[in-house]
Amino acid sequence: MGKAAKKGVIIKGGAYLEQMSRIDTVVIDKTGTLTFGQPQIEGIVAYDGLAETQVLEYAAIAERHSNHPLARAVMSKAAEYGITDKIDVARSASNTNYFVGKGVVSKEGDGEEIIVGNSGLMIERKVRLPRQHDGGDVDALLSPSTTQSGKSSVLVAHDGAVCGLITFSDQVRAESKKAVAELKHLGIQTIMLTGDSRSVADSVAKQVGIDEVFSELLPQDKVRI
Repeated sequence: MGKAAKKGVIIKGGAYLEQMSRIDTVVIDKTGTLTFGQPQIEGIVAYDGLAETQVLEYAAIAERHSNHPLARAVMSKAAEYGITDKIDVARSASNTNYFVGKGVVSKEGDGEEIIVGNSGLMIERKVRLPRQHDGGDVDALLSPSTTQSGKSSVLVAHDGAVCGLITFSDQVRAESKKAVAELKHLGIQTIMLTGDSRSVADSVAKQVGIDEVFSELLPQDKVRI
């Protein structure tokens, strides 16, 4: 235990050290554990003739006061484009509601509504789809091409209609694959939990070598599992 402490591993007592020999499964959260938890904007898609910078501005207005990793990525990109300097503080996020695991809804004083979140939140808010997408399938906007390589996406809606899509990437830690391989060598099963989509989760799990995946989870789902 003393040697472990010198390496930054704190073990509460001898009994807990002994219990480790009986572990047969390790459950791991994806973001910030297997990945760095510092997503960056990979791309922006604007619909119905809107500029990509306008989509980013809407997202920045809604996410301005959030500490969520995706919100920080939005604000970082907005600052890069000089958008944060343009946003009127009085206009920004005057009435904001956060829906855990789904996204954020911001209502401004003049009745303007901005939603940034997943397809489930868009369906709940009954938003309209872009003109080039028919059939009413919100999930169709989140095509496999945006998520097959481990990227996650959020939809942006303004005044009741989806106006854009923002894609994020979060780098897998180099040591994650080695750590999971060592657990497998010890005969320990690995399970990954994430709120991301199934395609994103499967991509990361494949890169790292995870045995079983639970995706699209809310925080209470992770606790239950």
